[in-house]
Amino acid sequence: MRLLPAAAVSLLMISAGPGPAAHAATPPELRSVRLTDANPVVTTGRCAQVAMTARISAPDTPWTSVTSTITRDDSGDRKDTLGLAIRRSGTSAAISDRVRLCGINAFPYEMDEPGRFVWTVSVAHAGGTVQVTRSFRLRFQGIVHLNARPEPVRAGNWVTLTSWVHDNWESYDTSPIHFYFRGTRPTAWTYKGSARPRCTFGCGEPGVQSWVATKRFRQYRSGTWRAVSTRTNYLETGSHSDAVTVRR
Repeated sequence: MRLLPAAAVSLLMISAGPGPAAHAATPPELRSVRLTDANPVVTTGRCAQVAMTARISAPDTPWTSVTSTITRDDSGDRKDTLGLAIRRSGTSAAISDRVRLCGINAFPYEMDEPGRFVWTVSVAHAGGTVQVTRSFRLRFQGIVHLNARPEPVRAGNWVTLTSWVHDNWESYDTSPIHFYFRGTRPTAWTYKGSARPRCTFGCGEPGVQSWVATKRFRQYRSGTWRAVSTRTNYLETGSHSDAVTVRR
């Protein structure tokens, strides 16, 4: 696994005037905190952005600074944000920050490992600190392959579906692959079954391995087969289709 680069914390200092008496002070509140995407997905050569927005309500006690940090849930490593922005309006303020997440070969940016990230926004004031956290999970787009053969096939004969899933880099997935069929006329997809990939090459050895799922069905009419992968903590579901012609 590649480690994410160390990152500086987004920090914005705000000068504060004298506050009200301590006995009457109400600490700031963080409200309407949300992420634009709690399940971002990236693929080869592409990046995605996730933004966090919130509102500070501070009717009595002025706040002095705001920090925005993102850490990996599994390691605690920090991830750079693109810059905290704050817009004040009376005793309230709107805050926002963004992060860029990239897949494989998304030059000039480094690849981000899939996994769970925790975003923390903290607001400091004279009496202490208030903060909120939100989490999101980054996934790679699963790349699905499917080959239905023989093609063409005689009506009633067997057709074999061969399918596999990977992240378009060096990893594979062993979760079940689900198969659907749709006839040549406009009809809905019909679920036909599933199969779990099995190792066919390099099994039990470090390095490149091959995992393939196979399933046989009798083919009675022309149409299209579709393989749909399973969504996991690492890969987002994907699909691929292959048409088969039936000869009478």
